[in-house]
Amino acid sequence: MNVFRYSGEDQAHLVAALAEVMAEAEQQLVRVLVCAESASVSRILPLLQKFKIPYVAGSRWLFVAHPWIRLFLLGLRGLADDDPLGQACLLGRPFFPLGLEQRVQRVLGQRQMPSGVSQAWERAKETIRELRVRASRGGPGSAALALAEETAFLSHPSFFGANCETERQLFWMLLSAIERESWIASSDLVGFASTLHDWLNAPGVLAQKLQRSERGKELRLLAFEELQSGDAVDLLAVMAEGHGPSQIHWSLASEGHVRLETTDRRIGVDLQVASTLIVPDAGPATAGSISHVPRGGG
Repeated sequence: MNVFRYSGEDQAHLVAALAEVMAEAEQQLVRVLVCAESASVSRILPLLQKFKIPYVAGSRWLFVAHPWIRLFLLGLRGLADDDPLGQACLLGRPFFPLGLEQRVQRVLGQRQMPSGVSQAWERAKETIRELRVRASRGGPGSAALALAEETAFLSHPSFFGANCETERQLFWMLLSAIERESWIASSDLVGFASTLHDWLNAPGVLAQKLQRSERGKELRLLAFEELQSGDAVDLLAVMAEGHGPSQIHWSLASEGHVRLETTDRRIGVDLQVASTLIVPDAGPATAGSISHVPRGGG
C-alpha cells in the first residue's frame, strides 16, 4: 500500500494526488474520499471539477454535492401540493428565469412590474397549470419528466460542467426511482408528495434508491458514519477537518489495514486499503511506502 501525505488542510495538494493516482489506475475501482463536514465538501468540489475528477456523493452529502436533486424534488413537490417552499422553488430558477428582483416586483404588485417580467410570470404560471393537468392524467414519473422537459431545468449548469456525465446519469436514476417507487405504492403525484417530503428530509433514504456500483470511475464522497469496519477499498483519501470534534485521525493497524477515528474517539472503523492511502501529514510513521504530495500540483 502506498501512503501519500499532504500538508495540513492544503486541499489543492490532496486533489492533485487524487488526480495523479486515479489517472494511472484502472477504471473499475472503489475510490473513497472521507469528509466529516459539509463545509469541507463544498470547498473540495471546485477542485475536483478543476482536476476533472468525476465524483458521486453518498447519503450524507447527496444534496451538498448534487444540489440540483433537492431543487428538483422541491419543484415536483410544488406541483404535487401547496407546499410553500416547493411553490417558491417551482416559480424560480432553475425552472424559470425568475430571480429575486422579479420576485420582489411580484410582491410589490402587478402595476410596478415591467411588461417583460409580467409576461415571464404569466408564462411560468401557464406552464405550471399545464403541468398540473398532465400530472393529474399520468403518474409521478411522467410528471417528473415533463417538469424537466417543459421548463429550463435541464439547462442547469451541473449537466454541462466537469462532472456532467455523472450528474446526467443521476438525473435518469432519479426519474427511474420516482417511477418505480410510485408504481410500487400505486400512487398519483398528490399521493406521492409524502414520499417526496421524506426524501427531502432524509436524503439517505433517497440515496439508497440511487445506488450505483461501488466500483467505477467516480470518487465516492462519504461521511465518516457511512463507513463500516471491514469495508474494502482500493483508494482511500481523508480530508483534514481542522481541530474540531469531527476531525478524522488515521493510523496503520497493519499492512493494508487502516484505522480511522474522530477526535472525540467515540467512533472508529477499520478499513482494508488495497492500493493507495492519501492522508494529512498529522499521523503515525509507517513501514509502508511513503510519498509526499509534490508542491505545485495545481
